[in-house]
Amino acid sequence: MTDSGTSAVPTRRWRLSVWGVASVVMAVAIAANVVAVSLTRQPGAEEAWSRIIGPAGAEMFRYMHFEMHVDAFIVLSSVVVGAVILSRYPRHGFGWALGVGWGVVLTLIYVPMVGAASAATNEAAGAATWLMWVQSLLESIMLITIPLALVLYPTGRMIGPRWRRVLGGFVAVGIGLLVVRAFRSGPVSSGAGTTILDNPLGVLDVSMDQVSFVFELGFVVFMVVALIVRYIRGDGIERQQMKWVFAIAGFAILLLTVSGFIQDSYPATADALSIVSGALGALGILAIGTAILKYRLYDIDVVISKTVT
Repeated sequence: MTDSGTSAVPTRRWRLSVWGVASVVMAVAIAANVVAVSLTRQPGAEEAWSRIIGPAGAEMFRYMHFEMHVDAFIVLSSVVVGAVILSRYPRHGFGWALGVGWGVVLTLIYVPMVGAASAATNEAAGAATWLMWVQSLLESIMLITIPLALVLYPTGRMIGPRWRRVLGGFVAVGIGLLVVRAFRSGPVSSGAGTTILDNPLGVLDVSMDQVSFVFELGFVVFMVVALIVRYIRGDGIERQQMKWVFAIAGFAILLLTVSGFIQDSYPATADALSIVSGALGALGILAIGTAILKYRLYDIDVVISKTVT
């Protein structure tokens, strides 16, 4: 691959450093999942979390009881694929966005989440507040890094200077919203739901829900448009790289959607579909790594045709 994102020649020391960090991150992710299993098995855990954290505590319990372990497939595959790419192409933007922005940040989200659950179990509301505050900021970072990685796929750079400037604008706005969230007064915000924990550093009496919604929607639209333009402009190899990812990701999203619809009526089937979709998500990330590192890919159109037949 020959582009500005992959031109640096990696040294042996660099490769060892990349895999050393990746090994630590994977160990932390696995340890967090093991601790989550232990916490959710304690009697009265869900009630204690709900009492200390609020409705988000009950959502955290359900997430850590099942979905967290499914998501671990995606976390570990992101770390591995990111490390593989960066160990060969140290300047590859997508490698950084995937390995650090997805793998490392998702792992770091696990740590305060598990810590807050442990604190709530021990009735330590103060510790739970600070840990949920950290988790909320890491979740805000994920809102930036998820679309950032996708708009940099597969070359590791944007498709043009103007697109790069727009991307830089979105990242700057995202960082601004992150700072505001860190100091906004009121309950600590969490992706798990509503908390009853007040922001320990809340000094800004502002409402940012609508602004955050517009930012997230705008960033997603920008990501989709950038992917379409990249596909239209791309050559045969680049289009083939993108087809593999679109096919696997689309199927995973379909399974997740079906799982959500049947969760109440057929919980066992929904859980099975969630496991399959998580495995497909991990497989999609592995396909991304393969597509970047290996040009001679199977024709996805032929694969889909034969599978349907």
